[in-house]
Amino acid sequence: MFGYMFHAIHSANVQRKRVLVEGVKIKILQNTHLINLTVCYLEEPQPLHGLTLVVFEDKGILLPVKKQKKSDVKSEADMQVAALEKELNYTRNQLQTTIEQMETSLEELKRTNEELQSTNEELQSTNEESITTKEEMQSLNEELMTINIQYQNKAEELAEKNNDIKNLMDSTQIATIFLSNEFYILRFTPTASQIFNFIQSDVGRPITDIVSKLEYNKLERDLRDVLDKLATREIQVRTTDGLWYMLRIMPYRTLNNFISGAVLTFVDITRMKELEQDLHRIQDYAETMIETVHESLVVLDKNFKVIAASRSFLHKYHPNLENARGRTFFEMANGQWDITELRKMMNSVQKTGKEITEEWLEHDFKDLGKRKLLVNIRPVKNPDSEPEMILLAMEDVTDRNL
Repeated sequence: MFGYMFHAIHSANVQRKRVLVEGVKIKILQNTHLINLTVCYLEEPQPLHGLTLVVFEDKGILLPVKKQKKSDVKSEADMQVAALEKELNYTRNQLQTTIEQMETSLEELKRTNEELQSTNEELQSTNEESITTKEEMQSLNEELMTINIQYQNKAEELAEKNNDIKNLMDSTQIATIFLSNEFYILRFTPTASQIFNFIQSDVGRPITDIVSKLEYNKLERDLRDVLDKLATREIQVRTTDGLWYMLRIMPYRTLNNFISGAVLTFVDITRMKELEQDLHRIQDYAETMIETVHESLVVLDKNFKVIAASRSFLHKYHPNLENARGRTFFEMANGQWDITELRKMMNSVQKTGKEITEEWLEHDFKDLGKRKLLVNIRPVKNPDSEPEMILLAMEDVTDRNL
């Protein structure tokens, strides 16, 4: 019974069709039953797809064989022969089915073997590729390790440079502020806090929002002008506590020459302004003294341009000092002072740095006529002992009885 059922189920699953086995004997309790075994491979409905349906059809009880008469022996033998032939035919069919199944299984095994061989070749190829990939990954890993070491070295160099820049910014006495293109504060030196009321959290805020000590309300305008024209601007600015700074605004250029903001520097020029004011006072004092002397006295720069002149000289030889300033001494009075001998003396003082005292000079002036002058020329030297100014003193001795 189970052999028939196994073969029927196998045939149905392989051939995907209905298989009928007739005349199968099965003993139930004390009776022998004949059944027809039907096996179907289910394609539909979808929930039952792939399942196998086994149907047992009971054909009745097989009655026991009674004692027969001699006349029935032959017919009984014929029936047994027919049953044996039927069973033989069934066995033949089963054998043929089994052979076909074996052939099908063999073909499937061949295909499976070919697929396995192909898969094995693919696996070998994949294994070779994996080995190659592993070697490449190892090489790549070594390169990455090298690059990582280089990046670490670069990071250490960058950190060292940042430390240097930080210490430089902390130690410098020049107040410096770095701004973005939108005038947001990027960083600043500690000394900048003496001008602007900076705190560390001001980084990222607009510079125009920060209160400063500057008596200067054109910062935003000048910043825009510098970024528009890409030209540096220098402005002298004063603070509310009386200090003077040279404000320098310049574009912030990257290594790729890209403008990414502006840099503000404040150099303390308070001492220079004080010296400048002292110099103006001294100059005013000197000019006052020069104007009050009775001799003809002229102060020239190293290019012989008039800086100052005494009232006596101006009254006699040139009526207007303002017209004389900025012009060379030899251009004064319509060139009447362009005297060859006087030019030689002044060039000598300019070159040698040695003074000339009480040299006689006679010249026929267009407006004054022939005059006799006693000339003294003294250089005024700078700290490097180079003539920076020339002091020319002339005394008219024409009317003296010498």
